[in-house]
Parts: sequence; structure tokens; C-alpha cells
Amino acid sequence: MSPAETYRGTFTLQLTITMDNTGWAPNPLIMQSSAPSAPIQLAVGPSLTTEGVFTAAMTIGPGTITTSIPSQTCTSCEQPITIPGSTQLDAMPASAGNLAGFSDQRLIEIPIPGLPPMTGTVSVLGPTVQVTLNWVYQTAIAGARVQMSMNGNLTRQ
Repeated sequence: MSPAETYRGTFTLQLTITMDNTGWAPNPLIMQSSAPSAPIQLAVGPSLTTEGVFTAAMTIGPGTITTSIPSQTCTSCEQPITIPGSTQLDAMPASAGNLAGFSDQRLIEIPIPGLPPMTGTVSVLGPTVQVTLNWVYQTAIAGARVQMSMNGNLTRQ
């Protein structure tokens, strides 16, 4: 692919896992991971301001992921038991991949096989072209509710 344009910006990633924590406080137990601001780049062809199918090379990261688990206290134990909460920082390495989607000059949609599509908007403000990307995925795994979201804001270079 020969890119017609390149967009750069930042994205946020949020993962929330909610699960039953019967006999413990808090109930439910909510664990969260986030990457609050990491670089993202799209090399796109043809232009997102042109109606039709496009292909792109997307690069995200590197960044940092913060995972937080709250303290838990046993409410059904004879003796109080408390498990301290924790916060952990982990490196999020850069990763890249190719994708394809459709633009109607204002809205874009990028299919993700087996998952909900990524959607976004294209805004032309004079010489500046901005793109927002949004993706939300929700499922239940082993009784836990999992929600993952990604939001990106990019500007044409």
C-alpha cells in the first residue's frame, strides 16, 4: 500500500472486569486496566476524505498500562481478613497491523473479524483533518463481565 496520508495522535485503552465477590467487600469486585495516552499512527490510502474503501497500516504504542485491583475485606469470616489492593504498571510495546475499512467522507467503519467494528468520524476544519476512532467490546467470561474500549484522536500530518 502506498499511503495517501498519515494521521498521528494518541489513544486511550480501558479494560474493566466486574465479577461477583460474595462474602467480600466490595461486591461486585471491579478490576481496571488502562493505557491513558499512547501514540497511534495510521498510514491510509486512499484519503479518508474520499468516499470508498481504504486500507491502512496502524501502529499503536509504546505506552504504559496501569492495572488496579481494590482492597478486599471478608464480610463472612469470623476473623476479619483484608487483602490489600494493588496497582501495577506494565510496559505496552508498540504493535502494528494492516486493516481495511470504508469511509463516506464523514464516518468510517473498520470491520474486526469476530468482534464489533471500530467506528470513527472524519472532520475537515480548513486545512486540518481530524479523525476520531472508537471501539467497544463487551462479553461475559466465566461469570465475569468484561468491557474493553479504545478511543483515538488523530490529526492528518
